Amino acid sequence: MNVKKIFSKDPDLAFAVILSVLVFSIFAFSNPLFFTLNTGFAIMERFAVLGLVGLALTLCIIAGEIDLSIGSNAALAAVIVVRFADDLGAPT
Repeated sequence: MNVKKIFSKDPDLAFAVILSVLVFSIFAFSNPLFFTLNTGFAIMERFAVLGLVGLALTLCIIAGEIDLSIGSNAALAAVIVVRFADDLGAPT
């Protein structure tokens, strides 16, 4: 499919793509270490939880339900994990 057709049908998508490319290039030119493998792994590690929550919410939306408590459940799970790690003496 033609890129012009996609962007003309959805201008919000075009804005998001242009903004993403702009932010990516600003970070790339401001720090020469941005294009390293470690940076890529760090970015993926930071967004892993957000991706899993997004997948779970996508399944809820496909099923015709909307679960607004998913954010609070993710935050509660994070607090519980940190609390148990602290109680068990895990290094921080």
